[in-house]
Amino acid sequence: MRIKEHGIIFQDWGVRAILEDRKIHTRRIITPHNSYVDGSSWPKGWEFDWSMAYVDQGPSPAGNPGPYLHADLIGGDTTHRIYSRYSPGDLIWVRETWWDRKDRFHKSQDLNAIHYDADYWIPSEDISHIHCRRPSIFMPRWASRITLEITDVRVERVQEISSEDVIREGVYIIPESGSRLLEDFAWLPEEKFRPVWDSINLKRGYGWEVNPWVWVIEFKRIAP
Repeated sequence: MRIKEHGIIFQDWGVRAILEDRKIHTRRIITPHNSYVDGSSWPKGWEFDWSMAYVDQGPSPAGNPGPYLHADLIGGDTTHRIYSRYSPGDLIWVRETWWDRKDRFHKSQDLNAIHYDADYWIPSEDISHIHCRRPSIFMPRWASRITLEITDVRVERVQEISSEDVIREGVYIIPESGSRLLEDFAWLPEEKFRPVWDSINLKRGYGWEVNPWVWVIEFKRIAP
């Protein structure tokens, strides 16, 4: 069976946390791009009433593994199952902001010609004329330096994140002394994760206060 691969964008801070083995979770808003409806592609124009959605751990009557959401179709009288396109065993190749030689782009796929924003590499005036800063969305598979294996997928509302999972998101590090326990961080989900979440999703209409449904993707870093 061919292993499925997904190119997923990470911000610079998330890339650094992955490279330091601090980030092993990511939360992604449920969209037609990353979800199936009743096991097939999300029909164009369909929108759902998320206020009454609920989690079913599965499997479905058709044998599709869970967990998934039951949600009502807006403008209709039907309920549907929303599945994640991500599954345990799938691979993620990290898409990040990068710098590429202007004269190399259509030539050989040379990783030695690539630099990454997450490494704080900023070209000086002497070399910026031969390098071009390229957004993460335009990173091809060959230029990705980080590969992740998905180990678990679940669905929840973003405000359900636990103190432990805030740490797994790479947002906070427990002091090495061990003098403070996870129980001491009961305030972390809103105080620490909310600003990070809103910085990415607020302008898109999916801020913390909206409390959107998200796919929680757990992963481990493997060799590229």
